[in-house]
Amino acid sequence: EQKLDGTPENIESQNVQLASSEEASGAIAADSAESNLLTVKNVSVSAHVQNIGWMNPVGSGKVAGTTGRGLNLEALKISLEVDGPSSQEQVANALSVEAHVAGIGWQPAVGNGGPAGTTGQSRAVEALRVRLSGELSARYTVWYRVHSAEFGWLGWACDGAEAGSAGYGRAVQAVQVAVLPKGDPAPGDTSTPFVDRSSEPPSVSYRAHVAGIGWQGSVSDGAVAGTTGQGRALEALSGSVSWYGHGSSSLEVRAHVSNVGWQGWTSGAAGTTGR
Repeated sequence: EQKLDGTPENIESQNVQLASSEEASGAIAADSAESNLLTVKNVSVSAHVQNIGWMNPVGSGKVAGTTGRGLNLEALKISLEVDGPSSQEQVANALSVEAHVAGIGWQPAVGNGGPAGTTGQSRAVEALRVRLSGELSARYTVWYRVHSAEFGWLGWACDGAEAGSAGYGRAVQAVQVAVLPKGDPAPGDTSTPFVDRSSEPPSVSYRAHVAGIGWQGSVSDGAVAGTTGQGRALEALSGSVSWYGHGSSSLEVRAHVSNVGWQGWTSGAAGTTGR
């Protein structure tokens, strides 16, 4: 019977038993690893609002702050409640928030539940970035959107993208935050979560010197300079261009003048005055 120990049938049986044992051990290890992962239980948001102060926290997807009252959001706290074995450091770093504040710019990130923005300075939050920790971001997505003065509700942003506006001085008035499992659809429209003035085209201003009137006031972007129906000649024209966020720019003008012909290009006034 000892010779049977080395038969192919016996070896195959041993291999099957070994494989079954490895699969069982792998399943136990996987279950153990799964049980050690952090689970998001809830997210709450507290808003500090102009003339009101800290408002009561609201839950996932609810509106924190105000709309329709013209009140600036000056600070906020986003608190993520997690379940599972975790250290104090893991909980503190589960979520981070960056606020872009009027007159200051982007502030350093604050951790889970920390105040982002300012209080007692009358400075409005204008934009936000919100991130989950590396461990949580692999399995969850944090979504957020802001209600901005003049713009209203903007689209939903996620995972550290910018939400709000830049270059307009438009205050955030309210926010919504939700944490959803990775792969779940967004809570709503994701178009245009952030509006940047530097992405707008340049603006051109110009003014006309009119016979019998002189220099008129400046107009811009397609408006009429000069007169119509009065038989008054346009004798000179000057212009300028501005492009937010793109440094200094200049506009050059060239005029064809009666009895003179084409003048050279100039960044000043083209044409003649007093002639």
